[in-house]
Amino acid sequence: MQIYNQVKLFWLEHKNKIIIIFSLILLSLTVTFILVRRHNYQKDVITYENIPDLEINNKDVVEEEPKEYYFVDIKGYVNNPGVYSLEKGKRVVDAINIAGGLKNEANTSLLNLSRELTDQMVIIVYSNSQISDFVNYQNKQQQEAKICNQDIINDACITNTTNEEEKVPLDNSNNNQEEAKELKVNINTATKEELMNLPNIGESKALAIIEYREKNGLFTSIDDIKNVSGIGDKLFEAIKENISI
Repeated sequence: MQIYNQVKLFWLEHKNKIIIIFSLILLSLTVTFILVRRHNYQKDVITYENIPDLEINNKDVVEEEPKEYYFVDIKGYVNNPGVYSLEKGKRVVDAINIAGGLKNEANTSLLNLSRELTDQMVIIVYSNSQISDFVNYQNKQQQEAKICNQDIINDACITNTTNEEEKVPLDNSNNNQEEAKELKVNINTATKEELMNLPNIGESKALAIIEYREKNGLFTSIDDIKNVSGIGDKLFEAIKENISI
C-alpha cells in the first residue's frame, strides 16, 4: 500500500514530464521506423543512373547505302518519250518499259536491251522503216568501199563526192534527214559490232577504237578518232558522215 501511494505520488508530481518523455520516445521510434522502411524501399527500387551505356554492335546494324539515280533521255518509237530518272543498275529495257513500252512499228534489232544505263544516256528506238533504210545505206556504202578502194584515189567515185544528198538514202522528207542523223554510230558508246558497221572498220580497228577511249577517255570531237592507230585521213573521210560523239 505504501509503494502504491509512493508511485501515485510520483506520478502526480512528474506526470507532465513522463508524458513528454514517452511522447518523445514514441516519436523517435516512429521516425526510426519510417527511415528504416524508406531505406529498404530504396534498395528495392532499380535506378538507371549508374547502369553503363549499352554498346551497339555495328555488325547487327545494317546501314542502307543511299540509292544513286541516273537521268536518261529516251526518244523515238516509245509511247511516252522523255527524260526519266532510273536507279543505278537498271538496263535499257527498263528505260523502255518506264517510257510506256514500244510502239507497234518499233524495231529494237540494233539496240542492246541488256546494256546497263549511264547518266545522261540517250536511247533512240527506231522504226522498221528506219532500220530498213539504214541497212540498205550500209550495204550500199560497203559495196562502194570495195569498188572505190581508199588507197586508189578516184575523184569521180561516189564516196569522194561532196554532194551530201548522195551520202544518205534518197528521201526528200525532213523526217528521214533527222533519222539519218540519229542513225550515226556514237564512237564514245558504240560496241565492237556497232563500230564494225562503219565502212572499212573491221574487228581489229573496232577494238583499237574501244581500247583508245578506255585508255585516253572519251572522244571530244569526231576528228580525235584519227589518233587511233590505223585510222588515217582517207579512212576518216569515209566514215566521218556516219559517226558522232
